[in-house]
Amino acid sequence: MAVQARSLIIALLVVIAATALARAELTGGPNTWRTRDHSPGTCATYGICGHRKDRDVLNCANNTAAQPLPQHAARKLVDACPRLAAERGGAGGMFCCTEEQIDTLARQVQIASIFLVGCPACAQNFQHFWCMVTCSPDQAAFTNVTAVQRAADTNVTAVASIDVFVGAAFGERFYNSCKDVVYPVMNQRAMTYVGGGAADAQQWLDFLGTVKDARTPPAGSPFQINFPAAGPPAGMAAVDGDVPACWDAALRCSCGDCPDGPQCAPPEPPPPPPPGGCPAIGLGGHRAPSCLSLAAAAGLEAMDGEAGDKAFPWVERHLRRWFRKQGRICARRPGLVLALAAGAAVLCALGLVKLHVETDPQRLWVGAGSQAAREKADYEASFGPFYRIEQLILTSASGAGAGASTQTGRAAIVTDANIQLLFDMQERIDALAPHVPGTDNMTATLDSVCYKPLGDACATQSLLQYWKMDRGIYERGEPPFFTKLTPEFCFGHWSTQCRSAFQAPIDPHLVLGGFDEAAPGFRNLSVDASALVVTFPVDSSPRNQAAAEAWEAAFLELARGELSAMAAAAGLGLSFSAERSVQDELARESYADLGTVAASYLVMLAYIACALGYLPRGARPAALLVTGRASLGLGGVAIVAAAVAGALGLTSAAGLSASLISLEVIPFLVLAVGVDNMFILAHALERRPPDPAGSHVGFSESLPERVGAALAAAGPSVSLAAAAEALAFALGGLSGMPAVRNFSLAAALAVLLDYALQMTAFVALLALDERRIAARRLDALVAERYAPWLLRPRVQAGVLAVFLGALLASLAALPHISKGLEQQVALPRDSYLQPYYADVFGLLRVGPPLLLVVRALNVSRSAPDVDAVCSTAGCRDDSLLNRVALAARVPQASYIAAPAASWLDDFLAWIAPEIPRCCRAFPRGDRCPPPDQPPCNASAAACADCTACFRAAGPPGKDLLVGGRPSVEQVRARLPWFLEALPSEQCAKGGAGGYTDALQRDVGDPSGVAGLASGVVTASAFRTSYVPLGAQADFIAGMRAVRSMLGRAGAELGLDLYAFSVFHVFFEQYLTIGAAAARLLALAGAAVTVTIGAFTGSAWAAVITSAVLASLLVDLLAVMVLWSVQLNAVSLVNLAMALGIGVEFCAHVLHAFLVAPGPSRPARAAAALRGVGASVLSGITLTKLAGVVVLAFARTQIFEVYYFRIFLALVALGAAHGLVLLPVVLALAGPPSMRRQGQEP
Repeated sequence: MAVQARSLIIALLVVIAATALARAELTGGPNTWRTRDHSPGTCATYGICGHRKDRDVLNCANNTAAQPLPQHAARKLVDACPRLAAERGGAGGMFCCTEEQIDTLARQVQIASIFLVGCPACAQNFQHFWCMVTCSPDQAAFTNVTAVQRAADTNVTAVASIDVFVGAAFGERFYNSCKDVVYPVMNQRAMTYVGGGAADAQQWLDFLGTVKDARTPPAGSPFQINFPAAGPPAGMAAVDGDVPACWDAALRCSCGDCPDGPQCAPPEPPPPPPPGGCPAIGLGGHRAPSCLSLAAAAGLEAMDGEAGDKAFPWVERHLRRWFRKQGRICARRPGLVLALAAGAAVLCALGLVKLHVETDPQRLWVGAGSQAAREKADYEASFGPFYRIEQLILTSASGAGAGASTQTGRAAIVTDANIQLLFDMQERIDALAPHVPGTDNMTATLDSVCYKPLGDACATQSLLQYWKMDRGIYERGEPPFFTKLTPEFCFGHWSTQCRSAFQAPIDPHLVLGGFDEAAPGFRNLSVDASALVVTFPVDSSPRNQAAAEAWEAAFLELARGELSAMAAAAGLGLSFSAERSVQDELARESYADLGTVAASYLVMLAYIACALGYLPRGARPAALLVTGRASLGLGGVAIVAAAVAGALGLTSAAGLSASLISLEVIPFLVLAVGVDNMFILAHALERRPPDPAGSHVGFSESLPERVGAALAAAGPSVSLAAAAEALAFALGGLSGMPAVRNFSLAAALAVLLDYALQMTAFVALLALDERRIAARRLDALVAERYAPWLLRPRVQAGVLAVFLGALLASLAALPHISKGLEQQVALPRDSYLQPYYADVFGLLRVGPPLLLVVRALNVSRSAPDVDAVCSTAGCRDDSLLNRVALAARVPQASYIAAPAASWLDDFLAWIAPEIPRCCRAFPRGDRCPPPDQPPCNASAAACADCTACFRAAGPPGKDLLVGGRPSVEQVRARLPWFLEALPSEQCAKGGAGGYTDALQRDVGDPSGVAGLASGVVTASAFRTSYVPLGAQADFIAGMRAVRSMLGRAGAELGLDLYAFSVFHVFFEQYLTIGAAAARLLALAGAAVTVTIGAFTGSAWAAVITSAVLASLLVDLLAVMVLWSVQLNAVSLVNLAMALGIGVEFCAHVLHAFLVAPGPSRPARAAAALRGVGASVLSGITLTKLAGVVVLAFARTQIFEVYYFRIFLALVALGAAHGLVLLPVVLALAGPPSMRRQGQEP
């Protein structure tokens, strides 16, 4: 990519002018130079009369008859202009050019062929057009000399301006044959280089004919060549004739260069939209006809209720017997039980010494076995890590100061003052030299850590590159012309005359932002751009990591301080980022809301301590000192903390890392489960009074018997809930996302440990506390008012109508749930990345880079791989690169912005005999560079014996290129040469820099290219980019579209392909998040259903509970839609937790209903509410409500969005489903009692 485009265009236009005519003495009087004879067989110019001061040739104005060519010159004409020679008599014909002109023409057409050789029709049309303008014997019929000048070296009159008349149809066909040809090394249209980006035939011809003096700096034709749009005057005829289309059979171009060809398939359609049903959570129409199937994901199964046996089933009976014995033991030996429980908890918690809190986003959300993770690992193993990116975005304020107003109302950013400010900032950045930790005296500077693909200059993407990062060039111009280049000029000539310090062109879209070229009010980049973007690519090799991270830290400190102050002083905004920024901010986020989380838990603990105690009726407030159970509450909370610590200890000991989610959600979950169990157990004991009369004078039942009876009554429902929750969470361990997997396993262990400690240690604490007090407490609200009111027929009908309506409305909302996790939400509100991401998504006009990797590319001539990949002439019309080029024509569907840069296409062009100045060899067999590179440019004699590597015809030999395709041996010999060849004016196809990292290297292979010794390139990459991606949905859709296209291409072409982009590894989860959510919830729901059925012996009870839980989850998903909560790994964890807490809301009410005696469902439902309703209300609903409200004040948006909003909705919906909907359903259609009429538990 080190090609000097300015010189290329100069040279190309020189041929257009310099090959026009011959040297002649003008001896007549005034105006004898004018073209007066326009008859066929007449020349308007002939020969070369001299040179300009800059040594460019000037042609003679000579209206003379066409002349015959000497034999050796005629042979050169046949080689340089085969079509013109064939049409005009061959070697014996008459022509308007000399041998010197033919040599110049051949040399310069070869330069143009560098850009056009991939499309034979375009290359031949281009060649033939200039052959006609230069050598046609009818030249005067379409050419008219309009002005002359004196040659600087000969003082002879020479051409200053000519008119060349080209037929409109001819020009259009000529332009159309070349307009889509791709220049692979720069991943852009060749028209950008040979036509200045011309959009039609007239613009192209005008560009080619512009005299160099009209450009700054001077570049172009040595004299003006006009191509008048109006028709020719009387007596003249416009250039016309056959112009082969790019799809003509004999000269057919590939579909990448000729997408309009009839043989080319239309661009592939975008991936089909998600099927009907519940696309938001991955339930497509092929399996689920509607969103109602979400209920099935919770394990629903249509089953008929059975009357069943009124006696307790086997499981219930044995659990009661076990817990009765266990309760007696805990009450008799509470000290021993507590000691054993504490020892077990401490033993489990010992694993905390290995606790590791993971903050790397990739390790949190991407499983090692995921496709994106494998592709990233493969890419880095083949080509090394992708370079690190540091960025500054300088923005003008809305209505700021004076100056032009942009489309968005902001001030124009491209001003001299702002450019000078950018130079000042760059000087500060260049001066950074932090010490590299772990070294003695090593410092890191931008120059030492930056990415340098083309030599010694950093590949910084900045507006300043138009002046080679040099303030002097910006202010005074570049030697030797010292012509100041304006930003406006460079925005139009960035690919030719405003090259960067590292010799690559800088597209203005890379360094400007805040404009919309498609908007009706767009004027130009200078006026409408409102942002300057500076990108510093940094070498990401392992040896450079320590230095890069040290420099990034200094860069961020500078940007936060001095650079931000400089921008503010100028009335501008500055946002910035470094490669390490996201991980640094996520680590900071882990501690940003510790105070908020702690306050939330303290509020819940205070409520628990107060709610467990009570004030006996008629007692004085001082009685709370006796009946208050603050110590019991604190003991219960300590049990919850021990369960959480033990679970994290066990997972840490097993090598599983913790995350922010685990540390903040699991305590919340276990507290909800544990507190509920505390209230259930405490209230169960309260319902076993010391004596029937309640006089407290003598015990008719001992404390151990009371505790045993209470545990026998409550233990089965607690066991049911714990088993269902633990199994549901354990199945989440099957998730491929590490954060979800580790959370699920830790949550399952925490629930089990909490259950074990609640049934032992808390029962012991309860017995100790009961020895201190002997009063009972009745919940008058639930027992006397709520249950009877709820079970009225009209109220029941209203409840069912409300919940059914909510369910249907929620199902309708599900397709609108969005996927992703906005960066702004994941970061602290005060993060410096917040304004940065706002600028990136709102102002930048370029998309992420996209690398298409082909593995095991067989380069032998007999294998189909090369033609299945390349996009030059002779390649398959449906080849990989042709498909990419076609996809780039519909970026709104494909998300691909441009055709791919292809080392393969450029290599085939570099070795082509038609470009003999590229691949050359010295007689001794080593590589000979082009004539304009050392040592050839220092001495013509040094390379006089160099010959082209290959010939297109002749006897067999090592240098014969058969069919334009090299053999394996030829590839082995010349591909290393190509990769070390620097691009230049004489040969712009060199692979050094542009393709340095495009092929996997192997020092063990003789060629240096991995696998080439066996004729198979192990891995090679083809570079393109996505369109600008703003919303999370754009990233997801773009990744899906590219994978879909490559999947079809790989299958149809027989290629092993994959796509790599830096964001793939983070966004892959969203391609399957819907299916993952459905699978996780379905498995968990099925586990809950089976567990309830096993514990209760009633399939109907399991179905009812699962249906209520399914309704809860559907409503919670709808709340996510209404409250703008996206579906991602964080919300998926919360959904799994919601299922677990939903079980806690429902299981105790269900169990109480099943064990209540009597055939009347409403009476049993009322008994269930009286028995456990207050416990559920106090233990879960009010406890969680108190703690959730505090989270609304979190500093980090992820807490406010994903914890406060979801937890608040969960508490409200859980209480509504467990204490309103479930009792109504049980009263109307509940299963029969588990025990015989009148049998006591």
